[in-house]
Amino acid sequence: MYQYEQKSRPIGKSRRLEVHAGQGQEPVIQRHKFDAVYNLVWEKRERVHDIPKIIHRFWAGGAMSRQSFENIMGMQERINDQNQSDRRKLWKEKWKQILWTVRDINQMRADGLDGQLEQLRASGVRVMDAGELLPGMTKITDMAGPGYMARVVGSMEDLCGEHPEFIDLKYLSDTVRLMAVSLYGGIYMDTDIGAGSVDLSEPLYHRDSDGTIPLAGVQVQSSHTYERQKTDDRFGPMPPELVRFGITQEDWNLFQSTLMDFPKPVFNYFFASRPRNPRIVAAACRMLADPLESGMNVMDTLFTDSDRPEDWMVQWLLDLQWATSASDMQEGT
Repeated sequence: MYQYEQKSRPIGKSRRLEVHAGQGQEPVIQRHKFDAVYNLVWEKRERVHDIPKIIHRFWAGGAMSRQSFENIMGMQERINDQNQSDRRKLWKEKWKQILWTVRDINQMRADGLDGQLEQLRASGVRVMDAGELLPGMTKITDMAGPGYMARVVGSMEDLCGEHPEFIDLKYLSDTVRLMAVSLYGGIYMDTDIGAGSVDLSEPLYHRDSDGTIPLAGVQVQSSHTYERQKTDDRFGPMPPELVRFGITQEDWNLFQSTLMDFPKPVFNYFFASRPRNPRIVAAACRMLADPLESGMNVMDTLFTDSDRPEDWMVQWLLDLQWATSASDMQEGT
């Protein structure tokens, strides 16, 4: 069996986990690489709250880059393959990917977006207008009335008139992602995140007992930083017993750098949760109250106690392509 030793750390300092292999039983091979590392560093957690198999994205206001478009298409190909594999398993929920957009804003600056949306629909992506989220949100808050989207679009028109180059829809994007996950649950990810080698054979799930702490991933904002984390040599050689699970030194570096450098994650460009998570709902309501509020700041204040990586680290940590060339363009954020 394995024994674990965790060094304590002063407040505000990074934490490092030392893993020791004991004598005796051989480990059971895990289906996911992440499970092998997680179960070695901590203890296996029971599945308490499954997260719906829905991947949410958002794009509006002009054509997306080729990389962002390929990221969405690549994930849809993975979804189609998994759903085809599960076609006879009628009891299993099927995966779907939704791209939320805003038609009124697209009409202000389309620039080839219509053709991209048609190709995405043909591949199986569900392209939906963000206004369709409002009826569900009106059951939760009176801030989501029918005039909300018109008010936001009006704000965008004013900004575009004052600044013709203005195409930043960040604040609206923050609101839409929170509304979507509040109502449907699932996984929100920015368009600059690629499918990588993600395994969709099983759903994600919360690890905290009440299912209120979302899952989050690698905390990077550029492809350069992402590659640097994978080659970070601060952590020494990975435990040799992980080799049999197909884990590489880069996987180990990425896991440890995420663990040590980011004790509290950013729940914004990627987060996963069950529907009607009261904290996500509270964040969505605050965003609806002020369309120019920062979703990152709102989520940060609502998750001040989420400093346990064993609760928030997503099972896809070692699989997704967390940063691509679209990240360097700050696209999709």
